Amino acid sequence: MAFVINDDCINCGACAIECPVEAILKPVKNYNNKISISKTLSAVHYFIDLLNCNECFNEDEHKCVEVCPMDAIKNINS
Repeated sequence: MAFVINDDCINCGACAIECPVEAILKPVKNYNNKISISKTLSAVHYFIDLLNCNECFNEDEHKCVEVCPMDAIKNINS
């Protein structure tokens, strides 16, 4: 599975705070000094670094999905 943050995101930052591995990054124009296989949706929205996201391994729920007030985090494989 892999998760992305769609354009329903309101940039509240709740997902980034909740992420146990800090795989959700603030919106910026680019991450030249951050190795990532993820591309930002825009320079406005948070995004999930798929290299670092472990999908809350050994957890009952995906923490970022559960905390998002806009239901903006989606599994791209479903």
